[in-house]
Amino acid sequence: VLTAVGGSPYTTGSNPMVVTVDPSGRFAYVVNLSSNDVSAFAINDTTGALTVVPGSPFAAGTTPRAIVVEASGRFAYVENRLSNNVSMFAINGTTGALTAMGSVGVGADPRAIAADPSGRFLYVANHGTNNVSAFAIDSTTGILTAVPGSPFAVGTQPIFISVDAGGQLAYVANLSGNTISAFTINGTTGALTPLATAPTVGTRSG
Repeated sequence: VLTAVGGSPYTTGSNPMVVTVDPSGRFAYVVNLSSNDVSAFAINDTTGALTVVPGSPFAAGTTPRAIVVEASGRFAYVENRLSNNVSMFAINGTTGALTAMGSVGVGADPRAIAADPSGRFLYVANHGTNNVSAFAIDSTTGILTAVPGSPFAVGTQPIFISVDAGGQLAYVANLSGNTISAFTINGTTGALTPLATAPTVGTRSG
């Protein structure tokens, strides 16, 4: 049974798409597709109520669609569909505020982003170029550097990417063709190697 938290619902930017919570459970971040920014909230650990983080919302790229916070909780990354890049942010561990650290380019029309559980690598599924951009995360600065061999080819119109809990496997759902591309992850470089022929899955409804 769900009981509404006091103050809910909370106001975000225009056309919010995805919400994520940092690993500590103290901050929540929402990407707003039409206002091109990120709404940030502090989470009350007793009631679950949200309080707007000072400085929120924080500017992202054009048409941000997804966000991920890496394992240490110090850095956040936003995938921007129409600017074809990933915005990099440092997270203030006390307030949850975001500080922009620039951006890195990816393929056309990125649709999904995922970090491995160790916080060492970041992957972006590019819907328009049928590939995955892979990056190493600098553990000190949070800056992204392209992994050797990136981007890696996948099926047609990749729409989602996920990394397993052990950080050894990555799976990409391909919208056209109804397949999943499966990869092993090189634990040293973060490079992707195809695991097997992509299995066929069901079709979307609607």
